[in-house]
Amino acid sequence: MEIEKTYNILLGILTIVGFGLTIYYGIKAAKSEEKLNAITKEQTLLNIQFQDLERQKRSIDFQDILSCANELKSDLLELGFRPDVIFAPGLRGATFANVLENEFIKDSLPVMVGISTWSNFDYFDNVVGYRILTTKKWQLLIPELLFVDTQRKLLIVDDFAMTGDFLSILKEELIKHGYLPHNLKSITIATTRVAIENKTAPDLYWRENVDSNFFFPWGKAK
Repeated sequence: MEIEKTYNILLGILTIVGFGLTIYYGIKAAKSEEKLNAITKEQTLLNIQFQDLERQKRSIDFQDILSCANELKSDLLELGFRPDVIFAPGLRGATFANVLENEFIKDSLPVMVGISTWSNFDYFDNVVGYRILTTKKWQLLIPELLFVDTQRKLLIVDDFAMTGDFLSILKEELIKHGYLPHNLKSITIATTRVAIENKTAPDLYWRENVDSNFFFPWGKAK
């Protein structure tokens, strides 16, 4: 009788302990699940933020253009280079050249604009007032006025340099016609690691990209 009583007591204690442990581990599991859900939610939020940043990297807006012009103008002056003339090879560069020129408030620099087309486009073969420069990819019409005074400091402005070969060839052409190497500088909004490693990147640039898979306000980089 005494043994049975003791057995019942022990069974009761074990039942209570088991019930308590069930509640304890149930609460613990619920907290773990809540914690896991919080971590998952935070990770999802971070992924969304990362995707937003990736999208932002692939595009440059007009506020970026304004910041770029201001910073590059300061960098240019730090090099001790104050241009007399700005030359943009085409309309894409001219858009940025206009913004950059506004940074030189006291100077009111003249901006000359060339005509850029694909190299297989032969419509401009007999255009008067321009000199034609052809590369593997581009055909550039350079205004004759640019060669009137080759002793001036000339700043070449474009939006993007993929390989930098075009800018290098353009500089060589200008030097061949009388410009001094130290009177020539080139600026782009963006360039690539390829151009930098090949030492054909512009003298100054605002952003480095892996390739041309990003956009300016006026269209895809090219």
